Parts: sequence; C-alpha cells; structure tokens
Amino acid sequence: MKITYFAEKSLSVDLMYKKEDEWTHCFEVKDVKLPSVTYLGFTAETGELSDNFDLIKVETRNLYSASGMAQQQAQKDFSKNKYNKDTKSSKSKSSSSGGGWGWFFLKFVLFGLVCTGGYVGFTIYRANRRKDRF
Repeated sequence: MKITYFAEKSLSVDLMYKKEDEWTHCFEVKDVKLPSVTYLGFTAETGELSDNFDLIKVETRNLYSASGMAQQQAQKDFSKNKYNKDTKSSKSKSSSSGGGWGWFFLKFVLFGLVCTGGYVGFTIYRANRRKDRF
C-alpha cells in the first residue's frame, strides 16, 4: 500500500497486489488536513480465521524539502552508516550495546554447571541422610 499525502491538499491510497510495481489507485480525498504530529500504525484483520502478515518494507519520505541540500546530505549520511558494515562506529556500538552470542553461551554454560552442582550436592545430602537412619 502506498499512502501519499500532500499537505492540506490531498490524500491518496494506491495498492500493489497483482504484480510488483503495478499500482492500482484505490481512492483520493481532496482538502485533507492532518495534525502536525502524526503517528503511523499498521493493523490487519482477516475475519474469523487467524493469519500472519509480514511487513517487508516501510519507507517514509518528505515530499517537500525545507532545505534541499541539507536533506540530501542527511539521507546520504544515514544510508552510509546503515549499510556500511566496515565503519568503526557501527562495530563499537554493536559490541558495547548487547554483549553478543559468546557472552550468552558463557552464561548458559555457567547456569548449567550451577544446576548440575546443586543436583549432585542434593543427591549426596540425601544419600548421607539414609546412612544415618539405618
């Protein structure tokens, strides 16, 4: 679905459901004024049956450029940081923010060792209590 809003002029909706890059015009409303602060949300319903919907891509663009050069430069900087995996800043952010798989597996193994040690200790304790009874 492609939603196009021209500020205070029109709002149109086009659908692409037959073939890729073949848009079918759904409707257009003239003289629409949306609030200055807007939110974009997605929902779907199929009736009584449950179904999954996958959002493949969400792309928003400003049709009106306040300062053309500044906006183009910001888009270039964003795309360079987003798609260039060799930058030092993207590597340092990913390594310092989450921890990674190695840290997860270390915690998983330590948890397993603690559980195993607790089980072995409890088994020895039960065996010693039985010896004391008889």
